[in-house]
Amino acid sequence: MARLLDRVSTLLACLGEAEGALAVGDLAAATGLPPATCTRLLKDLVRLGWADQEANRGGYRLGPRPFALAAGQPYRSRLIAAAAAPMRELVAALPCTAMLCVLRPWRRVVVWECGPRARGGARPYEDGVWDSATGRMLLAHLPARQRRRWLDHLGLPPATVWPGVATHAELVQALAAIRREGAVQVRQRARAMVACGVAVPDGAGGSAALGAWAADPPPPGLVQALRAAGAAVRAALG
Repeated sequence: MARLLDRVSTLLACLGEAEGALAVGDLAAATGLPPATCTRLLKDLVRLGWADQEANRGGYRLGPRPFALAAGQPYRSRLIAAAAAPMRELVAALPCTAMLCVLRPWRRVVVWECGPRARGGARPYEDGVWDSATGRMLLAHLPARQRRRWLDHLGLPPATVWPGVATHAELVQALAAIRREGAVQVRQRARAMVACGVAVPDGAGGSAALGAWAADPPPPGLVQALRAAGAAVRAALG
């Protein structure tokens, strides 16, 4: 059952990220699933309303049921409502893109983005943990037992992604330092950009992370402005 759910979830995520309809061959290439498996699963997804097919033997796209669910309220709606105004103010003041993130096993989820290079907008998408400032901040603020489970699952970050963290003890120390500092900055030299992150409540008893990224070198005052935006989110959530 878990394998089936994983395959269905992968297919739906691929359909949700596509700009238009995708052929079975495209879906198979994108998901790594055999074409016959994609065809069989898509037939049931169309029947249940999770996917649509364009005419006979046409491409596939998301069906009405995902949109009906999303129409009620966005994912983490209370958190987004508290963070939207501070994020827009941050982007208006500085040349950066702002993002709001939470953790789901075993990935970081960007639940809302705004700015000139926003990828997801209000549509959540999953991304990595170690190479992002918000991912590191989220791990740093997990309760100790949960953090141990995450670290056991993820293992050590690649040396190219997080230089200077070569052992489990060094990783734990680095996360503790991030937690004490209250802000983290990650330089992604390959992309010529800098990402920053601060912790905020998620409105449901846990932690979220507010992040911003900009071209390297970053605009002056980016971390300070991000801290101020984080304080505004905390105030809005009470």
